[in-house]
Amino acid sequence: MNPSMNGRGEAASGRPQASPRMERDHAGRKPRIVILGAGCSGISTAVRLQKRLHLSEADVTLVNKHDYHYFNTQLHRTAAGAIRPEQTRVRVTDLLLEAKVHFCKGEVRAIKPRERKVVLDHGVLSYDYLVVGLGGEPETSGIPGMEEFALTIRSLNSVRMIRQHVEYMLAKSKREPQRASYLTFAVCSADATGVDFAEELADQLPQLCRRYDVEPSLTRIIHFDVVSSLQEAGQQGKPQAQADKSGVFHYKGIEFRQGTAVRACTPEGLVLADGERLDAGTVIWNGGVKGSLLLAAAGLDTIQGRVRVDAQLRSPQHPEIWVVGENAVLPGVQNPVARSTAELALLQGKHAADVLLAKLRGRKEPVWAYKASMLDSPGNAAARLSGARGLRQAAFKAAANLRGMLRIGGLGLVWRKAIFRRD
Repeated sequence: MNPSMNGRGEAASGRPQASPRMERDHAGRKPRIVILGAGCSGISTAVRLQKRLHLSEADVTLVNKHDYHYFNTQLHRTAAGAIRPEQTRVRVTDLLLEAKVHFCKGEVRAIKPRERKVVLDHGVLSYDYLVVGLGGEPETSGIPGMEEFALTIRSLNSVRMIRQHVEYMLAKSKREPQRASYLTFAVCSADATGVDFAEELADQLPQLCRRYDVEPSLTRIIHFDVVSSLQEAGQQGKPQAQADKSGVFHYKGIEFRQGTAVRACTPEGLVLADGERLDAGTVIWNGGVKGSLLLAAAGLDTIQGRVRVDAQLRSPQHPEIWVVGENAVLPGVQNPVARSTAELALLQGKHAADVLLAKLRGRKEPVWAYKASMLDSPGNAAARLSGARGLRQAAFKAAANLRGMLRIGGLGLVWRKAIFRRD
């Protein structure tokens, strides 16, 4: 044991520290619940437990690489420059009660189910129950060059890079006006995030062009429906929905490429299946998500990096491990690469917490109820566009964002972030 820490993971002075809780060796200790990741599913689990758990029932620790939670439903707006990055995040400690949930800032290096331990970059945590809510990894479907040359809408840092890169391309075009590719933005996506980003970028470009003295008519946004991902998902979307999406894009000046496969990404742009080379200074890839590599390394059975969980969202191999969010293949889902929505991740976190509460109290454990509409597939993205236009579409998205804020931070978070837009 670290000599500067006492048996409760506190400094010798008695002041609480944001560090792993030390295991108690004496009999009768409280169960230790460790939650990995403060994304939508992880933070939802932590908030639910702190609301429902009594202090004497369990020790709960939330581990996250960063000390903030970001609203991934707003990442596309940050990437396009509509809002500042600070408006899309909130400090984790602002959402937690230290007396009930202890926050540990650290990066997870390994999960050891047999030992019931989690290895961090600065220590080891022991657990009785583990909730894995770590984020997934971009799925590039093996397309050459995509990992090296494309940007992704995955995190707060990644969208900062997109925002800076877009402005850099605009500024660079003034020095080399003959390079039309600098003003060409290619968005390849298989989910609603790519659709939303293309639309948001189209809305923001006129203002950005004025800032950099660029003629707006010279800019070009091209959206590709990722054919390989659509085929894997087994759903192309209803023809009317695809037509409606094309109509929305046309209204905003976005070129819509459907049925065109991307074969490679290069420093100059994209190579398409028909041999066409598209010169683009900016390539955005949002073609799917695969699970964290840590799960397979831990010996869990995975499907394309994800764990197929049972009706309580647990690993069938290790019932003491819950897998939620982008790392889980839910009961009833046939497509292992289908991406979940933020709302679905919040519901998974809540369900995992409710199962844990039932287990701790010896009650009947609730069963997960699957709804296909929860998945963020190309078909569902198009369907949302077909069912809502203009103000109705904006209201739909705003309501989803507010609902998410309410679930994790209550009215206080909504008041601070949505009403006053404070950092």
